[in-house]
Amino acid sequence: MRYGKIILLLLLFSNLGFARVFCKSFPIEEVPKNPFIACIDVDGTCYKCNSERGFSCYNDWLWIYDFNKDNVPYWYTKVDCNTGKEIKDSVGRCA
Repeated sequence: MRYGKIILLLLLFSNLGFARVFCKSFPIEEVPKNPFIACIDVDGTCYKCNSERGFSCYNDWLWIYDFNKDNVPYWYTKVDCNTGKEIKDSVGRCA
């Protein structure tokens, strides 16, 4: 029974948003060791560096200074805050 209560509490906290541990809150203190997989949480929306930018993802201004939404999608890719997986924006696409 003890494990059941723990799982229930984890699910409850997860649904309330307390389980967001994958992405760090922006700004972070230093450039991540692997900026191609690291993600940041900016006011509840999460991003990682756009891998098409290559080694420019190591630029400190992407991680530790003011966030500029105008830099999305050129510098940043929107990701799921819990998994870090890219979220595809389907606006403007035909099925």
